[in-house]
Amino acid sequence: MAGQPSDTRQQIADAAVQMFRQYGYAKTTVGDIAKACSMSPANIYRFYPSKDAIIEELARVMTKRKEEAIEEIARKPISASDRLEEFACNILWSNRTELVEDVHMYELVSVCIEKHWPVIDGHMAEVRRLIATIIQDGIDKGEFTIDHAADAADIVFNCMCKFHHPQMLAQHLNQPLESQVRAVVQLLCRGMRSKELLRTVS
Repeated sequence: MAGQPSDTRQQIADAAVQMFRQYGYAKTTVGDIAKACSMSPANIYRFYPSKDAIIEELARVMTKRKEEAIEEIARKPISASDRLEEFACNILWSNRTELVEDVHMYELVSVCIEKHWPVIDGHMAEVRRLIATIIQDGIDKGEFTIDHAADAADIVFNCMCKFHHPQMLAQHLNQPLESQVRAVVQLLCRGMRSKELLRTVS
């Protein structure tokens, strides 16, 4: 067993991912996770009070990793329009490959969404913030002519729901999603170059 509490928590989380991927959320017990860690269920409960607490921790790790990736895109020295397009495509790609096409991981994500955990709300707020950061940079550099980056970010976020919400995304996997998301972002960027068009959309 790892010597530090943080190491043990990581060991438990890694074992949980392994079990969930193999058996699914519903069929995996704390006992299964404990066995994979070569420890007792009682020891698991020293670090996590329940199976759901492990899931919430995994959700926090996954969303943090996604946020780091899209924040890197938000800082790229390219046009705001190009950043928004790459940003949207990255979210689509990561959600599709990591959360939707893997049946058991999709099950975990659905649990997180249905339980309305703050970690999910926090992640969506961070995505909105990063979109607003890109848009504000576009405004500052004269690429966009709108006045309120936060309002525009809400519009962009809402228009991207089909591509970033795992449960909505799962219903449209047979569609050309990448070309669709690129077309949506390009249309929105054209709108942000015209105050009148954005006002009509909002």
